[in-house]
Amino acid sequence: MSDGVVDLVVVEQFLNTLDERAFSWHGERHTGNDELTSVQALSAWLEAHDLVGAGQELRASDLAAALPRTPRRSTGRAHGRRQRGDRSGPRPFP
Repeated sequence: MSDGVVDLVVVEQFLNTLDERAFSWHGERHTGNDELTSVQALSAWLEAHDLVGAGQELRASDLAAALPRTPRRSTGRAHGRRQRGDRSGPRPFP
Protein backbone atom coordinates (compact mmCIF):
# COMPACT_ATOMS: atom_id res chain seq x y z
CA MET A 1 0.00 0.00 0.00
CA SER A 2 1.36 3.42 -0.88
CA ASP A 3 1.91 6.15 1.71
CA GLY A 4 -0.84 8.21 0.08
CA VAL A 5 -3.39 5.45 0.62
CA VAL A 6 -2.30 4.97 4.21
CA ASP A 7 -2.64 8.72 4.81
CA LEU A 8 -6.18 8.73 3.43
CA VAL A 9 -7.12 5.79 5.63
CA VAL A 10 -5.91 7.69 8.71
CA VAL A 11 -7.86 10.78 7.63
CA GLU A 12 -10.98 8.66 7.20
CA GLN A 13 -10.48 7.09 10.63
CA PHE A 14 -10.07 10.54 12.18
CA LEU A 15 -13.25 11.80 10.51
CA ASN A 16 -15.09 8.73 11.79
CA THR A 17 -14.23 9.53 15.42
CA LEU A 18 -17.30 11.77 15.25
CA ASP A 19 -20.44 9.70 14.70
CA GLU A 20 -23.44 11.93 14.05
CA ARG A 21 -25.84 9.10 13.32
CA ALA A 22 -28.99 8.72 15.38
CA PHE A 23 -31.36 5.84 14.72
CA SER A 24 -33.48 3.14 16.28
CA TRP A 25 -32.82 -0.56 15.77
CA HIS A 26 -35.26 -3.14 17.12
CA GLY A 27 -36.70 -0.56 19.47
CA GLU A 28 -33.32 0.47 20.89
CA ARG A 29 -32.32 4.10 20.38
CA HIS A 30 -28.75 4.75 19.22
CA THR A 31 -27.27 8.22 19.35
CA GLY A 32 -24.09 9.69 17.98
CA ASN A 33 -20.77 9.48 19.75
CA ASP A 34 -17.61 11.54 19.81
CA GLU A 35 -14.41 9.68 20.66
CA LEU A 36 -12.24 12.80 20.96
CA THR A 37 -13.71 14.79 23.81
CA SER A 38 -10.54 15.48 25.81
CA VAL A 39 -6.85 16.20 25.37
CA GLN A 40 -6.12 12.72 26.76
CA ALA A 41 -8.43 11.05 24.21
CA LEU A 42 -6.84 13.01 21.35
CA SER A 43 -3.35 12.14 22.59
CA ALA A 44 -4.23 8.43 22.82
CA TRP A 45 -5.74 8.45 19.31
CA LEU A 46 -2.73 10.23 17.80
CA GLU A 47 -0.30 7.88 19.57
CA ALA A 48 -2.26 4.83 18.40
CA HIS A 49 -1.93 6.06 14.83
CA ASP A 50 1.79 6.93 15.20
CA LEU A 51 1.13 10.63 14.64
CA VAL A 52 2.79 11.82 17.86
CA GLY A 53 5.48 10.32 20.01
CA ALA A 54 4.53 8.32 23.09
CA GLY A 55 4.18 10.61 26.06
CA GLN A 56 4.20 13.81 23.99
CA GLU A 57 2.11 16.30 25.92
CA LEU A 58 -0.76 18.00 24.16
CA ARG A 59 -2.60 21.10 25.34
CA ALA A 60 -6.19 22.27 25.15
CA SER A 61 -5.16 24.42 22.19
CA ASP A 62 -4.09 21.25 20.34
CA LEU A 63 -7.53 19.75 20.93
CA ALA A 64 -9.20 22.94 19.71
CA ALA A 65 -7.00 23.00 16.60
CA ALA A 66 -7.70 19.35 15.82
CA LEU A 67 -11.44 19.50 16.31
CA PRO A 68 -13.10 22.46 14.68
CA ARG A 69 -15.94 19.97 14.17
CA THR A 70 -18.50 22.09 12.43
CA PRO A 71 -16.45 23.24 9.46
CA ARG A 72 -14.18 20.22 8.98
CA ARG A 73 -15.46 16.95 10.35
CA SER A 74 -19.18 17.55 9.84
CA THR A 75 -18.96 19.27 6.47
CA GLY A 76 -17.90 16.13 4.62
CA ARG A 77 -21.24 14.56 5.32
CA ALA A 78 -23.21 17.73 4.65
CA HIS A 79 -21.90 17.95 1.08
CA GLY A 80 -23.36 14.54 0.29
CA ARG A 81 -26.84 15.28 1.63
CA ARG A 82 -29.74 15.89 -0.68
CA GLN A 83 -33.31 16.72 0.03
CA ARG A 84 -35.86 13.96 -0.51
CA GLY A 85 -36.87 13.86 -4.17
CA ASP A 86 -33.85 15.83 -5.35
CA ARG A 87 -32.29 13.89 -8.20
CA SER A 88 -29.85 16.55 -9.37
CA GLY A 89 -26.13 16.21 -8.90
CA PRO A 90 -24.05 13.20 -8.02
CA ARG A 91 -25.38 10.59 -5.65
CA PRO A 92 -23.52 10.36 -2.35
CA PHE A 93 -21.47 7.27 -1.73
CA PRO A 94 -23.21 5.10 0.91
